[in-house]
Amino acid sequence: EHSLPERGSRPPSATGHAPRRPHLLHMGKGANNVVQPAVVVVDPLSSGALISSKAYERGYQVIRLWSSDCPEELRHHTSPTAKECFAATLEHLGGMEAEALERTAEALRELPYQIEAVLCGSEPGVILTDFLAEHMGLRGNGTELVGVRRNKFNQSEAVRAQGHRAVQQVLTSSEAEAKAFVEALDPQPFRVIVKPVESAGSEDVKLCRSMDEVVAHMREVMSRDANALGLKNDKVLVQEFLAGTEYIVDFVSRDGVHKCVAVWQYDKRAANGAGFVYFGQRPLSIDQHTTQVLVEYVTNVLSCLGIVNGATHSEVMMDANGVPCLVECNCRTHGGNGEWEPVIQPLLNYSQVSVLLDAFLDGPAFDAIPAAPQPFNGFGILAFLPSYKEGLLMAAPGFDEAASSLLSYKAASLE
Repeated sequence: EHSLPERGSRPPSATGHAPRRPHLLHMGKGANNVVQPAVVVVDPLSSGALISSKAYERGYQVIRLWSSDCPEELRHHTSPTAKECFAATLEHLGGMEAEALERTAEALRELPYQIEAVLCGSEPGVILTDFLAEHMGLRGNGTELVGVRRNKFNQSEAVRAQGHRAVQQVLTSSEAEAKAFVEALDPQPFRVIVKPVESAGSEDVKLCRSMDEVVAHMREVMSRDANALGLKNDKVLVQEFLAGTEYIVDFVSRDGVHKCVAVWQYDKRAANGAGFVYFGQRPLSIDQHTTQVLVEYVTNVLSCLGIVNGATHSEVMMDANGVPCLVECNCRTHGGNGEWEPVIQPLLNYSQVSVLLDAFLDGPAFDAIPAAPQPFNGFGILAFLPSYKEGLLMAAPGFDEAASSLLSYKAASLE
């Protein structure tokens, strides 16, 4: 293993001079003169760790690349079952300017591997993945619409511009502007969503039932030093409340061909003073009319956002009239530490992770995947068990034994 100086020993950014080259933080054992195929996974957190281990199982060397957008505290957010399979670890230094990208590309080219693909491992890595893939001439989405793909406000405006249903919204730091938007919206009953424009999960997403709550939550969100992605919330997103049933629609794309690899129905409820707590999600097959409507709608969304390659994880609300509306499109794989993968894999004989690797590494295998999830031979569900007591969970004696007695039980994670 080779280590370079710790993060704190870099030249301070205030000097205005970019470091000469990226840090090589780690080089695995076994590197030799044989040129082996490799993939780069940018910010392999959550399901990005699963992408990495599955690529390794296919015989590829896996290079972990940390982006400058990925906070240090997030870098250990991986499933305890994820394999440590990285041949090398590097860190991109600087922004998305050509000089910084070339330093990272040069460091990758100097490794004893043939880089076959740059894959996004989690939300912080979306932007660097697009820029680096384009810079290195590899399959990707390009950078023309990169500002749309990471920003929830811009996503909905792009969808609206193409004539599709999109949420009514305003992006603002002004309390007066937020009040004017809500007054014009005139929701009956009063229900308005206030949330960060760039974050992950359901962090700081609040259903406000009065104007005072709207203002108070705006102040709370913008007062934070940083959100879960390490970003400062300079503005907040104020949106109409979308009543209906929420769905997850997972796609993988290759050269503009979009394939839906899973549709899930969310079970979110109010609990512990929060309006949207995960209780579970279940997969839907194409023989349900709802699935067909969602697949068609999200296919149009992907075109609006300039998606041509890679995985996407969209959240869509469908109202009582069966009309879908985008909540957000995350331009990476379904998160949740990949705990959904052992549920969907047996039902379809593939998952979003396996199809993502096919899209970048095995074109004929991608071509063989159906356009949407076919009827299942069984049933699966991902269940969440919220705690109603505050404290630190140290262990759950007897849980594994009790759960294992269920014939359909696959695995559990206590977090």
